[in-house]
Amino acid sequence: MIRRYYSKLILMSASFMLFVFMVGISAKETKAENMNNLPFKTGPSATKGNANNTNIPPFVSGQVVIKGAPETIPGAYKVIKHLANANLTVVGVEPGKELANIRKLAEKGLRANYNLIAQTFLNVNDEFHGFQWNFPLVQSAQVWDINNGIGVTVAVLDTGLNPNGIDGIDCVVSGYDIVNSDSDPMDGDNHGTHVSGTIAQSTDNTTGVTGLAYGSCIMPVKVLDDNGSGPFADIADGIYYAVDNGAKVINMSLGINARFNVRNDFVMDPALDYAYANGVTVVCAAGNDGFKKNVSYPAIYPTTIAVGAVDLQSNVTRYSNRGDGLDIVAPGGDNSKDLNGDGFADGVLQETFDENGNWGYWFFNGTSMAAPHVAAAAAILYSYGIATDADSAYQALTSTAKDLGSAGYDSTSGYGLVQAYDALFYDNSGCDDADGDGFCVDIDCNDNDSAINPASLEVCDGKDNNCDGVIDEGCSTSGCTDNDGDGWCIEDGDCDDNDPHVYPGHPDKGGRWGRDGVDNDCNDEIDR
Repeated sequence: MIRRYYSKLILMSASFMLFVFMVGISAKETKAENMNNLPFKTGPSATKGNANNTNIPPFVSGQVVIKGAPETIPGAYKVIKHLANANLTVVGVEPGKELANIRKLAEKGLRANYNLIAQTFLNVNDEFHGFQWNFPLVQSAQVWDINNGIGVTVAVLDTGLNPNGIDGIDCVVSGYDIVNSDSDPMDGDNHGTHVSGTIAQSTDNTTGVTGLAYGSCIMPVKVLDDNGSGPFADIADGIYYAVDNGAKVINMSLGINARFNVRNDFVMDPALDYAYANGVTVVCAAGNDGFKKNVSYPAIYPTTIAVGAVDLQSNVTRYSNRGDGLDIVAPGGDNSKDLNGDGFADGVLQETFDENGNWGYWFFNGTSMAAPHVAAAAAILYSYGIATDADSAYQALTSTAKDLGSAGYDSTSGYGLVQAYDALFYDNSGCDDADGDGFCVDIDCNDNDSAINPASLEVCDGKDNNCDGVIDEGCSTSGCTDNDGDGWCIEDGDCDDNDPHVYPGHPDKGGRWGRDGVDNDCNDEIDR
């Protein structure tokens, strides 16, 4: 069956009408007989109109662990808890400022570090997750081990949501139908349901497919009719509704043809400003016009995140708008290709339904499909505490994106391909830490040696190990060489001055010392 979707712009005397970015035509057959029974269907082909950026392990946002009792902690810090057995105190800090506080505490002579996280590893069991090539491109497996967007509401301003799928979405909060002025935002098109699934499809339930921020809640706000179009006034009203009812992220996979070069609108602009002023991140599809000068409105508006599309090989697609206003890219797919040879079109797979109400798993493509990846990543940032407003979310997402072209920003891919895991550990303290020891170059006297930093112990090795300006402080200058600090000099018979458990008189028989294979007491006999 061939399905057609047309992208048009209709200028009406009363208002602009928007058509969602799902355009073109395609029909894709399976390539293997044993795949014929899979419930997959292909939507239209869109047509023209650094690996890991962090070496910091997962940690609890907004916390720092300090060695010592609470009374040793500076009064500016709020103590969360004291762990008496380990003599550790956990204090609260501003999310994103953990490293800066670790540095400050080190300057005061306190040993501090991130509150690192250990946990089980999620291996999702959804039966068709293997066909979702798009999620590994944005680090889904890594980020799911840390956070899934729990506690955050994402408003999807679209054609609505049909909640009756077999796989479904676990958390759906009350939404609104702006088009029909009622409280039932039922999707009669299938686009809004597909977009919502990319964000929060039920995951690890042995059924169907997965969603990137599957712990988040979807707030469906129907601003487009069942033909996929809607006036600016309805969309603006939907933005106000979403903000006023608790959404932290808004996804709008909609827009106006980029060639019209619309950049402002007196109806929509105030609503976008309202969302920004209330700390809400608005994510918009860049558009499918294949235009190279600028992206579509509202994606081009300064307070939104404009998302272009890449294919299975992380190449920016032919249909994705580029140029002025583009911020970032995400998987949007290309239903005209099968680059991985799995027998199916390289679209984004999600649960939705056809015009007859039959449910299945559809490969759709377009910047409409790319945008919800970024909306989901933003939800995870809010949930984890890295994002507290639109600016912090934008900074984390764009600063950690994977470069696809020339280093830094370019007009084809923006700041690069969104990386959900790397964004989760974005550090906004402005720290330059070349040796990865957790101390920035401004206080690390040797940023090329991780053993030298303000928290290191001084060793008698001719170096300023603790960056206090004094070399070998506390070390004897009377002909004693004691590099391992065990109190014995090489000159006095320390046969291994790099091991503090080796010196004359050290226990060397019985127990652990009698079976470690070392001459601990320097008598030329091992484990006597």
